[in-house]
Amino acid sequence: MRNIYYHIVTSLLICFYAYNAVAQRDAYIFPKTSDYTENKPIKTKLIIEQRPRGVIALNGGSDFKIYHLMDEELSKKLKKEYFLVMENGNLFVNCIYIGNKWYGPSFYRNENYIFFIGGPSTLLNYNERAGGGGIIFGGLVAADAATTRYNYVIDLHKKSIHFVEPEYMKKVFGETELYERYRKEKNPYLTETVKKYLEEFYK
Repeated sequence: MRNIYYHIVTSLLICFYAYNAVAQRDAYIFPKTSDYTENKPIKTKLIIEQRPRGVIALNGGSDFKIYHLMDEELSKKLKKEYFLVMENGNLFVNCIYIGNKWYGPSFYRNENYIFFIGGPSTLLNYNERAGGGGIIFGGLVAADAATTRYNYVIDLHKKSIHFVEPEYMKKVFGETELYERYRKEKNPYLTETVKKYLEEFYK
């Protein structure tokens, strides 16, 4: 009987540690903007979970939950303090710095800017065309508001975050022919539109 019990417990422990080894992935934490620009990350293993749409509709927040399975103190800092996390070339921005929570994915970055997608924030003017990600689900107004996605940009030199709209993008593109084409787009707030013009401008 003891042997059976021992084997059961051992099997469960092996499964537990095997699952954790798969679930936790190599990642790099950049606590501050300067850590990112100076390439001084903290290397660790983290769990990066895409949050279900229904959970976002009910509880708000951005699309990715990032935490450490065993280190509660590190998880608290990831939620409330640390700024950027990189995993397998993908960069995630802590949306607590735009008045939201959890992490949003970057869709374009270079040595000057990080463009990313996040939930509603204190930076928005909430006009009806501002939704960038085009992700709206649920029937209730509150749910729609929670799950609509917007584009934001971090100015790495000024260490500031801004809502991506034509007025701001004029600072990025300058008074160029490309900017005029961007400004005249049917919906210049769409993530795909912003990314297309960024890639053309910086090619």
